[in-house]
Amino acid sequence: MKTAKLLIVCLVAACASQFTYAQSGRLSLGVEVAQPTGDFGDFVGTGIGGSLRYEMPLLGKLGIGLTAGYIAFGGDNDGPTWNLIPIQAFGKFYLGENQGGLYGQVDLGVHSTSVEDADGETNASWALGLGYHMSKLDLGVRWQSVEGDKTLSYVGLRAAYVFGSR
Repeated sequence: MKTAKLLIVCLVAACASQFTYAQSGRLSLGVEVAQPTGDFGDFVGTGIGGSLRYEMPLLGKLGIGLTAGYIAFGGDNDGPTWNLIPIQAFGKFYLGENQGGLYGQVDLGVHSTSVEDADGETNASWALGLGYHMSKLDLGVRWQSVEGDKTLSYVGLRAAYVFGSR
């Protein structure tokens, strides 16, 4: 868990320095709501959290970047709380205008997972998503899978305020 927190601090620092010196990129701060699916949905409730994302434009309609966040899932029927820290690289393809409008997204990275009174673990994760980027607002939905002994999956919704321009 300490390693994941250190990685988030490093990502925030890297994103902040890139935002300061690279005017072509943009930083966003978002609220996350996650609905567990499959077996994961049998023992946890809806998750709530936040995320920080840095995106750099690449070749007009393409964007690449990094996302780090935190999502807490309450346990069903007084079960334990699950805490997930996703750290993922992503690629976006904008279907309309350059760096705006409707987009498709692919994420690849890791999720650090901890459960009350148990050791945490870090597992590979990936996601497929769709979103819509407006001037200062980014709305997205994704299907997220965290691989491990048991695959954890959820549908995530993100609403974010965007700092920086296209």
